[in-house]
Amino acid sequence: MAVVKFASDKDYQVFIDMEIAGKVMPGSMLKVSLETGEYLIQIKDEDGNLTKEYELEIKSSDNQLLQKIDGVNNNLDDTIRNLKNDSSLVFHCDRASFCHNGLYGFVDKKFNVVISPIYYSVNEFANDKAFVVRDFPEGRKVTMIDSNGNIFFNRWFDYIGESDETILLGIDNRIIVYSKTKCDKVAEYFNAGYNHKVSLVPTYKNVGEYNFYGYIDFDGREIIPFIFNNVGNFNERGEADVNFLGKEVTISTSGYYQEGKDGCYYRTSWNGDLQGLSGIFSENMPCPCNYDTGETRWLFIPIWNNYKWIIRVTIKKWTQEETKSLDYYCDYVLRIENGFVICKQADKVLVLIVNICNDGIEEFTFDADNVIPVFDINKNLQGDDIIISRTFIIKRDSKYGVYNTLGEELIPVKYDEIISFKPYEFAIRKANDYGLYTNGKLSAIDFKSLEELKQNYYVK
Repeated sequence: MAVVKFASDKDYQVFIDMEIAGKVMPGSMLKVSLETGEYLIQIKDEDGNLTKEYELEIKSSDNQLLQKIDGVNNNLDDTIRNLKNDSSLVFHCDRASFCHNGLYGFVDKKFNVVISPIYYSVNEFANDKAFVVRDFPEGRKVTMIDSNGNIFFNRWFDYIGESDETILLGIDNRIIVYSKTKCDKVAEYFNAGYNHKVSLVPTYKNVGEYNFYGYIDFDGREIIPFIFNNVGNFNERGEADVNFLGKEVTISTSGYYQEGKDGCYYRTSWNGDLQGLSGIFSENMPCPCNYDTGETRWLFIPIWNNYKWIIRVTIKKWTQEETKSLDYYCDYVLRIENGFVICKQADKVLVLIVNICNDGIEEFTFDADNVIPVFDINKNLQGDDIIISRTFIIKRDSKYGVYNTLGEELIPVKYDEIISFKPYEFAIRKANDYGLYTNGKLSAIDFKSLEELKQNYYVK
């Protein structure tokens, strides 16, 4: 933590990020402790007029900074006199911007002040329009004015940020991207709670009945694609918490996933066209995987396309040249592993499992929130794992049951937990008591713990 010392010969108020930090008395010093980072410093006189403004960067906790406030407050006539001698001055729509005591206004070609210097920043006029930014007690605002200073929008909007070409306006729960040269709308997004002065803005889009979250920059470009269930703001370390496929992870502005449990980073390879998504993902993230029997190979490829996931399954028999390809559309990929994929389709769950008997894919659809396949696996002659039987633990409205491959309900979906021992043997929990389902029958649910149940039954 660094100590910043402000000194002055007059009374001034010191504002840090538009919050008052204290008053500097003549001949005295104001001390403020700040963490490392960048801060907006504003100095105002006793009447509340802005006299000085600058960015202060705290690079090290060892910094002891002395900021001398000179209190120079030029007369407006002096500013205009100097402006007349400025050979670099350029007029747009018969208006030229100028700065007086840290604030901006406009003069005409006769150097009459037609728009008073009251703005934090301004853009040059284009087609008789210009965006201007002003500080208010509730924060920084932006609007569009004409060459006489009249407001086009008849209101001020939240100032989100800007680049050389664009400016971002906050309007209710939306963020509008405007071109500063043409003064027209470029793009529009929903605001996902942006509240930091960083270059990436969390936003979302409505696509059908779903919201897809991502990040744009101050140019209005989609920098991190809209693939998330939810997103947060980036902090001063350049990290943001996001929800991806129902899992909380952390990303950086460079596009790395960080697994919350072990702190390891996983690089993605997202790009602007969003036609495909691949890379190294942590557990339960959608990544290509395969299943190989030695005679046939199944490859599961997740593809992000037009705000939908496609699970592309390619099936290749080594004795044949032809490759079969199947596409399955879904809203979310719940799980993908060697041999099976679980997808969410609206209020249904689709399970895709390799079928070694006909070198195809078996499809199972359940009215559920999630599905956990339970496989019985044997070895073939080549030593490969072969799925020979399966059942499905169904989760619906926080309750669990079990179905078989024929869609028959083996165990009603009404229990608080189901633990698989093998495809047709399960521990059942209801409240705090346990029972056992085996050989098609459910025992009495009167065991007080899972260990007590195991001690009374021989479970392989």
